[in-house]
Amino acid sequence: MKRTETQLLASDPARHIWVSASAGTGKTHVLTDRLLRLMLTGTAPERLLAITFTKAAAAEMQNRLTERLRSWQQLDDEKLDTELMMLGMVPTSATRQRARSLFGTVLDVTGGLKILTVHSFAQSLLASFPLEAGVSPGFNALDERDAALLKRRAFIEAIRDNDACFLEDLAELSVAKGESNIARMLDMMAAHAPGLLAFRSPDGIEPAIRRLLGVEPGVEADALLREALADGGRIVALTRALAADLAAWGTKSGLRAADTASVWLGQRVEERGEQVETLAKLVWTGSGTVQKWSGRTQSSSVLAEAMAGLDDYLGGLLLAVGKIRAGEFAARALRVGHAVTGRYARLKRAVNSVDFDDMIRLAAALLGEPGMPGYVGWKLDNRFDHILVDEAQDTNDLQWQIVRQLVSDYFTPDTHTMKAPDPDARVRTLFVVGDLKQAIYGFQGTDPRIFASERTRIAPFAPEALIPVPLDLSFRSGPAVLEVVNAYLDNGGWRKLGLGDAPGHHIPHRADAGGEVVLWPLLKLDNSEAEGEGGEGDDASGDASSEDADRLMA
Repeated sequence: MKRTETQLLASDPARHIWVSASAGTGKTHVLTDRLLRLMLTGTAPERLLAITFTKAAAAEMQNRLTERLRSWQQLDDEKLDTELMMLGMVPTSATRQRARSLFGTVLDVTGGLKILTVHSFAQSLLASFPLEAGVSPGFNALDERDAALLKRRAFIEAIRDNDACFLEDLAELSVAKGESNIARMLDMMAAHAPGLLAFRSPDGIEPAIRRLLGVEPGVEADALLREALADGGRIVALTRALAADLAAWGTKSGLRAADTASVWLGQRVEERGEQVETLAKLVWTGSGTVQKWSGRTQSSSVLAEAMAGLDDYLGGLLLAVGKIRAGEFAARALRVGHAVTGRYARLKRAVNSVDFDDMIRLAAALLGEPGMPGYVGWKLDNRFDHILVDEAQDTNDLQWQIVRQLVSDYFTPDTHTMKAPDPDARVRTLFVVGDLKQAIYGFQGTDPRIFASERTRIAPFAPEALIPVPLDLSFRSGPAVLEVVNAYLDNGGWRKLGLGDAPGHHIPHRADAGGEVVLWPLLKLDNSEAEGEGGEGDDASGDASSEDADRLMA
């Protein structure tokens, strides 16, 4: 396939490149082309490091590269020249000779080409420097299945310990979240084990959460509600004014709301606290704005003052109560996580194992600390000259820390002066490619916004040296599909996707291709009666159940 000017720029082996790619724009071609051009221009294969996020992507890149090199051995001069020119190379006898010899050269590299997942790279780093990393030589790397089994064993052991506080916390979590959600929560906490286990005792967790939320020690939600909702309090007085004015208004919705407020006021103070959401629905609409009661608040100063007061006082109360209850729930979850994660860490030590999260954390610490790890960084600096990062949108902050340390000397003040370049100096480059719209690993701590800001963090002295290259020409999708995608993004869809900035337009390579996109309406059922003629929060429709929606779609 003929390369575009943008693709040729992205694969230029002499430049630092930062690619924002879209699906179907040939990013794997560009990655492979860049590796080939680097080797064709004299870079030894063992000086290359390509890091990607998934094993499938690493295998795809490795297979494409091997197949290209194998085919070059068998091509005649004319066909090989065509291949080289397609890469942006000028064919010469020396270039042809190197192209035909690269397959054998690559096969001779100890351990093969370094096209690795970020976890595989971290594992190899720890294996090379176990003592510096603080792991035992010969450690075992747990795959996802083995790690899951060990976590389950830790969970079972925590239950068998029969600790009353742990079992109470677990019971409350089970009712609120269910078994599968608890498992996901524990997985997430295991990924942040060092921070969680910094609490030597789980007793310190809830006080720390309260400090974080700004909640005073000893303040309980029920006590706060009883005090604020007692007769003689400001909220009760405002609610009486609201009920009286809406009753005097005399409309159907006003009378119904006045009756609801009167019933709430007639309850014991404990019941008022339990039913405080009933009062909240009279104050705010479903979207969170203050009810206007079809303009009644504009004509009645009494109602306007009552609504404003309730918005202030009741809003403050519910915020305080919400913080307390959120803190209590978070403390329960973290106490359970502390018990299980602590056992999981001990089980890993007992079998001399590390999991994927340990690999990344330890590798980042190994490269980021002063002293002996400086020696590790020096050793790696002398091992690799060109680093390529694939699927960068799914790289989390700790993984980016590894990349930053690997290329820390690529972007220093000295490398960006106006002096003439030293012809004998080492040429070292960074290539990064990612697609914000394909970020799917948020559950593993990734954040596409990091990709958007990382370019400046990596090259703080000269971000312009890391050339931004957009790949927006799609070889996969037709015009009809891309028109819908562009329209969605243009109308604010990029904000909903959390992209940070509006992306460029996607351009179809097959501009004359046919096709159409059919948008079907969202299926809803009217499951509730209209709530009357007044409240802004009244909603005359409810979502269809999954079963009903499926039937209607059929």
